[in-house]
Amino acid sequence: MDEIPTYFSHTFHLLDHLDIDVSLSAPKALDCRGLSKLCRHQEASFRSQSQIPEADAFRFLAEVLQIGQNFEDSSRPFRPFLVDRHHRSLMPEDISDGDLEFLRFLSSKTNNPLIKARIHDILWLRGKANRYKDAQLAAQYYLESGMHVASEVLIRDAAHLFMRGIQLSRIKGISRVVLDSIIEELVNHIRNYSDLTATEDPLPFVMAYMHWRGPFDDEIAKNCQTLGERFANNGRWDRSRDFWEIASALYYRNQQEEEALQCISKCCRDPTAASAIEAPIVWPAPLLPKK
Repeated sequence: MDEIPTYFSHTFHLLDHLDIDVSLSAPKALDCRGLSKLCRHQEASFRSQSQIPEADAFRFLAEVLQIGQNFEDSSRPFRPFLVDRHHRSLMPEDISDGDLEFLRFLSSKTNNPLIKARIHDILWLRGKANRYKDAQLAAQYYLESGMHVASEVLIRDAAHLFMRGIQLSRIKGISRVVLDSIIEELVNHIRNYSDLTATEDPLPFVMAYMHWRGPFDDEIAKNCQTLGERFANNGRWDRSRDFWEIASALYYRNQQEEEALQCISKCCRDPTAASAIEAPIVWPAPLLPKK
């Protein structure tokens, strides 16, 4: 962007009465894109009534919530929503110091965990005062919002929120309490979906778990073997390979090489692969085996 815009040039006390949750009336499982659209509607409504501070506040919040997430890359967790030949949409590094303080003010005007997670994540990334507290708050709110989303069986969306929560809660100096809670939530979801009669696919939860390493590795590996069998029996060899590869990676990084090789041999049973040479095992980046 050519210059950093100032989204809110009014004094904060003009919005002491503001209640973001009442204005949006948003379900807690709604994603950031949906919340951004609701903010746009509120901006238009307030502007039509000449309530300019309120309109500017929701315009800014809409821009912040519209920022694209890229949680697979913890070094750059956000991406522009739009990019054209000469410009791109807002990114955290584009927000002025004054607007960062306004973001902190807006966090006090909502109880929506996803809005609060986005705000405190940005404050952490920008490295302002209390940044480690912001990282811990963001991780906690990602956990809360992930639980709401998971309750609606939106597995992929919930897994991404848990993934970002894990990344933040692993930062040195952050309490392990939130990390332990996220891992417990993930493991419980994987257990629930590992039953042979389950219909949901827990792969996103397993992929989120792979951003962490701990005492559940052996249990998750065995669950992945069960899931690999389940999908193979249903003719879903593409998905069964995914789970066997993950099981192999988990065993391998815990020095259980015999079990890892057994999982690899199951991958080679895939009838869609002419041979192990023609269809080699490709380790996804977060699953790269480490001894």
